[in-house]
Amino acid sequence: MKLLKVAEWEFLKIAKSKQFLVMTVIIPLLLGAFGGVPILIERLTGDRAREIAVLDETGAIYPELSRRLEGTPLRLVAATGDRDALLERLEAGELDGLLVIGRDVDETNAVSLYTRGLKGLVLDELKEALTQVLSERRLARAGYDPEEIAALTEEVRVSTIVLGTEGRTLADMAVPFGLAILLMIGAMFSGGMLFYSVIKEKTGRVVEIMLSSVSARELMMGKILGYGATSLLQIAVWGGIAFVIANHYLGISLAALTGVQLSTYPLYFILGYLLIATIYAILGAGMKDAQSGSQLQGFATILPIIPIMLVGVIIEQPDLGWVRAFSFIPPFTPATMMLRMALTRVPWWEVLASLVILVLFVYLLMRFAAKVFEVGILMYGKSATLGEIWRWGIRPSKEGEWRG
Repeated sequence: MKLLKVAEWEFLKIAKSKQFLVMTVIIPLLLGAFGGVPILIERLTGDRAREIAVLDETGAIYPELSRRLEGTPLRLVAATGDRDALLERLEAGELDGLLVIGRDVDETNAVSLYTRGLKGLVLDELKEALTQVLSERRLARAGYDPEEIAALTEEVRVSTIVLGTEGRTLADMAVPFGLAILLMIGAMFSGGMLFYSVIKEKTGRVVEIMLSSVSARELMMGKILGYGATSLLQIAVWGGIAFVIANHYLGISLAALTGVQLSTYPLYFILGYLLIATIYAILGAGMKDAQSGSQLQGFATILPIIPIMLVGVIIEQPDLGWVRAFSFIPPFTPATMMLRMALTRVPWWEVLASLVILVLFVYLLMRFAAKVFEVGILMYGKSATLGEIWRWGIRPSKEGEWRG
């Protein structure tokens, strides 16, 4: 089939380019290195206890404070002597911090911490422990039993379980989110390349030569399939690199994916890609140059990532009415469904219905695109309006246009 020959030519043209090699391999490796090195450094240094000298002028707070911080990255040591001498030790790197507790701490409710750069989490632990110790001292001085008050005011423990995600960790749920974003980025990236490819061939009159050998439908479908194959290859490389890094540094695996997710995610990606790429091809066929189509390209780009922009709401209420409605609106279907399936138990009929709607929409959009291609690909000198593109797409089909 001529369609497959066009697809093969487009695939080889892109896959052999230096730009494709850089975008597919080198950039993900660089991003992985920059993202992984800080995590590795943290892992290597995270277990080291931070030694903080405590100059306790009250003589009563240090023992209880030290007890409360047992098992944390902080190791407290009692300090005596001159504050300036202790600060010199801190500057020399012998200590990670110096905590000075004044005699009037019960009245001022303030202490001084000298440090060379302690992490915020460590400081929070120290602050919480100090608050507890000082609160108990005040309660005891006022005649109250701190342990009895703590028992009466204990916080309620709330365990939140999202239906369909029992026993799943945050790391497990991160896998579908990462896949959804990765798939959508890949589809939009290749769609953008297709957009500029159509305009370039159109302005260079190359398309006129092509149309002497293949039909507009075969040319359009071949280009979409060729770019789709390169996009799948790129996604496979990106996903493989991301998985290796995430698995090594964060312990994330694919075990959290259900059978339904494993079987439907590829379908959502392929159909989502065909939808996005077809929109890009339609817009490219109607533009006289890349600059003229930049705004419309931005519109095409924003459509499929709207669900990702609304991920906060989807996470909190994946079964909300309008969120479920998004699952059946084709431009939003792939990302919305993948995100929802990661968070809640989506009924089987919703998954099936969304896929059926997506297939029908993609088929009708491709028919529309074939008609736009026939007219727009040969129009030079001006960009088509959306009204003109619409009229081209709904015109009666030529006999046998979509046969064989």
